[in-house]
Amino acid sequence: MAEFVAWACRSPQRLLTVLAVTLIAVLGIGTLVVDHLSDETPGTTTTTPTVSAEVPDAAPFVRTAVEFARLWASPESGQSLEQWHARLAPMVTEDLAAGLRLTDLANLPGGEPGTTPTVRFVSGASALVAVPLTTGTTVLVTVVDTSAGSADGDLGPGAGADPGGTADPSATQGSPTGVWKVSDVQPDRGDYGSP
Repeated sequence: MAEFVAWACRSPQRLLTVLAVTLIAVLGIGTLVVDHLSDETPGTTTTTPTVSAEVPDAAPFVRTAVEFARLWASPESGQSLEQWHARLAPMVTEDLAAGLRLTDLANLPGGEPGTTPTVRFVSGASALVAVPLTTGTTVLVTVVDTSAGSADGDLGPGAGADPGGTADPSATQGSPTGVWKVSDVQPDRGDYGSP
């Protein structure tokens, strides 16, 4: 071996040739080892499966949010808290219904739903809808599909459905199955990505 090293070092050209051949041999052997250890057959390509997403229909959530905002924002003249609450109760979750019992009607924004509502978020089970009122105020209304259970846990699977067909038709908010209910309402302060 010492004679080979001495022979390779006698000429710079010979030394570069020996180093180049050694490097090519190491890289070639390394590539063969990696290909052999790999689960894939050399020369094949791996394809990534195509994933697609469906955007849920926001229309039932928007209809529910607008109808709720119409009834919630402006109590009828001379209407008591109990009467106002009774009008809203069929369209809200149990948790929100309990909170609405504490509402001071004088603090409601008034007005009717005005321009086109904006869907800020929608999934198969819930939506956040910004509903502009004619008074210039915008309220954020969270609507949940109670057939899948609500995010706040007050309704279990199947709640809101009417298997016996005896539910009050006004509780369906234009829905064929009556599963959409409002779980929250609050002023739009711009902290949910206002456009």
